[in-house]
Amino acid sequence: KGIVVTTKGKNRDITVNYPVNISFRDANYQIIADDKKTTNDFGTFNGSFKIPEGLLNGVFTLQTSEGSAVIRVEEYKRPKFFVTIEPNDAEYVLGDSVMVKANVKSYAGVALQNIPVKYRVVRVPRWRGYWYWYYRPQSPSTEIAYGTITTNDTGYVFVKFKAIPDNKYSLNEGSFYDYQIYIDATDVNNETQSSSLTISVGAVSLFFNVNVNELTTKEKIEKVEFTTENSNGVKIKAKGSYKLIKLENPKIALRNRLWTLPDKKMYSKEEWEKRYPGNEYENPISIYQYKELQTLYSGNFDTKTDTAVVLPVASTLQPGAYLLEFEATDIKGKKVHHKEYFTIYSEKNEIIANSDALFVTANKNAFEPGETAKIVLGSAFEQAYVLMGVSYFDAPESYRWVELKNKQQSVIEVPITEQHRGNIYISLLMIQNNRVYQKTLSLYVPYTNKELNVSTETFRSKIYPGQKETWKLKITGPKGERVTAEVLASMYDKSLDAFVKHNWSFSPYPFYYQNMYFSPDQFSSLSGNCYQQYHYGTSLPAITYPELDWFGFYYSYYSGYRNGRAGAKMAASRMMDSATKKEAEGEVVYDAVEEKAALPAVAKLETTVSGKDKNLENDVDGFLQAGGDKANTEKEVTVRKNLNETAFYMPELKTDEQGNVVFTFNAPEALTTWKFMAFAHSKDLKYGFLQQECITQKELMVTPQLPRFFREGDSLLLFVKVDNLSDKEQKVSVKINIVNALLNEKNSVLNSSQELVIAPKRTGVVSFTFIVPSHLSLAKVTTTAQGQQFSDGEEVVLPVLPNRMLVTESLPFYVRGKQQKHIEFSRIKEASKSPTLTNEAMTLEYTANPIWYAVMAIPYLRSFPFECNEQLFNRYYANKLSQYIVSTIPNFKNVFNEWLKDTVNHPLNSPLTKNEELKSAVLAETPWVEESQDETTQRHNIALYFDEARIRREMKQAADKLLKHQYANGSWSWFPGMPESRYITQYIVASNGRLDKSYNVESQLESAMGKAVEYLDRQIEKDYIELKRYTKKEDMDKYHISYFQAHYLYARSFYLNKHKEFLQTEAYKYYYGQAKKYWINMSEYMQGMIALTLYRAADIETAKTIIKSLQERTVESEEQGMYWKTISRGFSWYESPIEAHSLLIEAFNEISKDVNVVNELKLWLLLQKQTQNWKTTTATADAIHALLFTGKTEMTTTFDSEISWANEPLKLENANVEKATGHIKERITNEKVTEKYAVVDVNNKGNDISWGAIHWQY
Repeated sequence: KGIVVTTKGKNRDITVNYPVNISFRDANYQIIADDKKTTNDFGTFNGSFKIPEGLLNGVFTLQTSEGSAVIRVEEYKRPKFFVTIEPNDAEYVLGDSVMVKANVKSYAGVALQNIPVKYRVVRVPRWRGYWYWYYRPQSPSTEIAYGTITTNDTGYVFVKFKAIPDNKYSLNEGSFYDYQIYIDATDVNNETQSSSLTISVGAVSLFFNVNVNELTTKEKIEKVEFTTENSNGVKIKAKGSYKLIKLENPKIALRNRLWTLPDKKMYSKEEWEKRYPGNEYENPISIYQYKELQTLYSGNFDTKTDTAVVLPVASTLQPGAYLLEFEATDIKGKKVHHKEYFTIYSEKNEIIANSDALFVTANKNAFEPGETAKIVLGSAFEQAYVLMGVSYFDAPESYRWVELKNKQQSVIEVPITEQHRGNIYISLLMIQNNRVYQKTLSLYVPYTNKELNVSTETFRSKIYPGQKETWKLKITGPKGERVTAEVLASMYDKSLDAFVKHNWSFSPYPFYYQNMYFSPDQFSSLSGNCYQQYHYGTSLPAITYPELDWFGFYYSYYSGYRNGRAGAKMAASRMMDSATKKEAEGEVVYDAVEEKAALPAVAKLETTVSGKDKNLENDVDGFLQAGGDKANTEKEVTVRKNLNETAFYMPELKTDEQGNVVFTFNAPEALTTWKFMAFAHSKDLKYGFLQQECITQKELMVTPQLPRFFREGDSLLLFVKVDNLSDKEQKVSVKINIVNALLNEKNSVLNSSQELVIAPKRTGVVSFTFIVPSHLSLAKVTTTAQGQQFSDGEEVVLPVLPNRMLVTESLPFYVRGKQQKHIEFSRIKEASKSPTLTNEAMTLEYTANPIWYAVMAIPYLRSFPFECNEQLFNRYYANKLSQYIVSTIPNFKNVFNEWLKDTVNHPLNSPLTKNEELKSAVLAETPWVEESQDETTQRHNIALYFDEARIRREMKQAADKLLKHQYANGSWSWFPGMPESRYITQYIVASNGRLDKSYNVESQLESAMGKAVEYLDRQIEKDYIELKRYTKKEDMDKYHISYFQAHYLYARSFYLNKHKEFLQTEAYKYYYGQAKKYWINMSEYMQGMIALTLYRAADIETAKTIIKSLQERTVESEEQGMYWKTISRGFSWYESPIEAHSLLIEAFNEISKDVNVVNELKLWLLLQKQTQNWKTTTATADAIHALLFTGKTEMTTTFDSEISWANEPLKLENANVEKATGHIKERITNEKVTEKYAVVDVNNKGNDISWGAIHWQY
């Protein structure tokens, strides 16, 4: 379910009849399904998607254009029980024996009896804060106790340990240690659940919790509430005394010192005050250091009867500092003192209560419209002027000056209105004695007018499985009025919360955050700002993009979302889910949690209780069944049929005229605790939540303890637990029946029973021996328990795994043009000697025309979604290439027409996915599915990308946008609206020049190129002027050329006929000369650019020298072709191996014209795409150009290779050959697989590289 909210300022409204497109994406961010919805009268939409089988588990996404939600799809076994450690209400001190009580209970509400519980206790020193002024112990964590105990008849265990302190440290009142208790309980099926609790123990056992504010009024101090607690915050009883003491306030406000206190003083305090009155002599003292003057009142207390102390003298107290001191005796007779310091101020125009230079407070923290906030403002200076600013939503900041005289307070009243909802901020600035004083005050004004109260009128906390239930909810407004609302009601198995807590959160209304900060910079020599203003725009959801899982090491947890300033009306979609991130204003994208039922973890089985076996001929038919009710005979035993984790999900319930919602459902039949959740909202976007719990439970309950799968040949001991919750002893017959679920056979592979007697409120366990037969596939396990009065049954289906594993081995190979190669898979000969190995299949694959893979990368460029200028140009670039291919390559249209005929069973599936039958793990379940699916999608739709009308349309759209985005000075930015980018401009100019040179047709960007070249000329001239400005004349001949400038020369070399006059300028000639002289100092990438620049300027000799040098530094490999080992990836644009290699291919092709070298270089480039797809738009564009327009490239539809397999020529007329790519695939199976098929001979008569592989399965 989702809700669409319109945002304008702080106002939020539902959006009716709003179309929503929803995509469901898997863990690899691949679209599983799409749906279209329209919001209803309450602004909501709802629907469902089915999660396909066999996908990779992980985070799945529900994506809309306005927002998204994520769910988790996991494999797990639902927990059957949980452990709770109860709070300790006893008093302990260090050295005492401590007892902790824990309870082990099933989710069905049954105490787990006589099961082992392991515990350990770890001591950790605890720092109680600077209040106690004690040295923090440096003791390491130490395990002080461990052991195993057994639960009693009520499921309880009692852990006892001695709270031993670290003897290396002496004990005092501040000594404190945490004792961390870890408990692991294991039931009869070896399911283990854990819990932990920290018990704090100190040198004293008694503590006070006093409810008094640091700033208060005498009216609020008449009665002070407090409690006495043990070291773990649990209330305990105590007797003692208390007294109220008047403290001495400092007389004047002192000017704070700007430097640290000197270690040696030149003046005494008296002399200092005479020389420098009003300045601090020492560091300022806090209220805790004020001198005690007199005790004003004392009394006694007893927390057995008292929860507050009364101070009759409160009405006579004057503004100032006070101390309320408590004294009591702990369980060991130690005196315990507690001190609460506070300041009493007046809400009237009286003398300030303390010596603060700037004092501000309000009569309370939270307000409702109609109330009045009283801001009390004061200063201990005799005269002060305070600038007061008030800011809140949708209103300009207001300012006023407040004059304070004779230390008198000023009380400013602020009437609270509806406009103030979302908080008010008060900012204060005062300058006194050459010091700047600032304070802020926040007044909380919540959206209580938008709260709905959701309560239950009819609800049962304990329900019977399968029983029809009718529940009623009541929805009322903030004042108890009836409202018309839509309600989402859902209930699921609470045991899933053991994995991830699931909660809904919806908080559409924003809270105001201070956007006005006074700055003291006005009074320094560095700045002139009196105040700074920050605007927090409304946070709007945007598209979420997939990210790496950094496993805790990440840059920003919410980096997948973008925040934007809300201007006009904007629709924002919210989806109900859990783990919400709250933003300053409004709309966010949520994280939902949903688990997919799957196979649980393998359970270790142990023998505990065994009864008397008896063979039966009974059979119970059904699938995934379980159930039961009262029965006296075997025939009346029924099994429960619904074991789903979700009881119901009702997204669109409506209130009736009385504001009630009534709904009916059949109680789920899984025996567990259920978490009921409801969310209600009205048309004016009031909203509210409700959570409740209930249990499905029966008088007699059977629970089989099964593993998540069987394996052929295993011998298992299967346990069945039977709980008797009735008040009478039950004689129970427990039966288990296992049949083949696929065949629905009546003949059981296990059919056995046992009898046992179970006392009231107790549990019995029986076990059955089961040897898993072969060829079972799926096992249907039916377990029943029949007593004298009650019965129950449950049925599940488990997979049966074979005890053999399918293994696939592959031998890839490459064959260059005009080359013969002999390939031998030696592993086949070696492994064939194994007595246990059974051959499954062998497959030969071969691709004779790999240049097609470059063609198939073109749609990647054309479909990239972003509107940055680099990718806009590459979209234009790709369409130009598509136009070239369609218009110049013979029979191309015919090939693509063939592809369009059959897009399901076509041989042109990706090299990774077309071998699906060869892989023991399904491709869709692997993390690299995104890359291979991208490749598959390109092949599936590639023919559509070469429609000539579409090419012209997309090319014009991209060109028009580029022309529109070009700035008046001729440059482009990265994204429109950003500052101009010299690199982006050079990249577009160079790439367009390369395209025009290779594909000599009229460019739609011709006019833009002229302006861009002029812009780049001006930039290089600026470089030269700056260089001359800061460089000595005698040093100008040294190495001064950068990668940017070398890139400029390369880009400019395509346009030597444009603005020829600039080529004769001093600046151009200087950098041209630098490139010619210092090319050896630059990277191979830049050397390729410089060689092309010189060659096009007719400096052929130097260009060929560079090419020769580059060739001498290459690495030649039989399998990888020719490449440069020194070119590696970095973080800068000039550290990109694919782009660099592509340009060097261009350089060798244009300058040396050595086809063999170019083809060897292209081999390395092709191999990079075989699994990588070249990764980026710039790399892909450069690689496509290098492959299509260099060397001797043949894009024919013929197969020019001869292949011999097992010393027999492969007859191509009978083979599965794809005409377009020259792809061939042959397969043999089972007993046909022999050693002779390990040999393949290939004669590649074509000019381009081909590759293939032998796949062997056994």
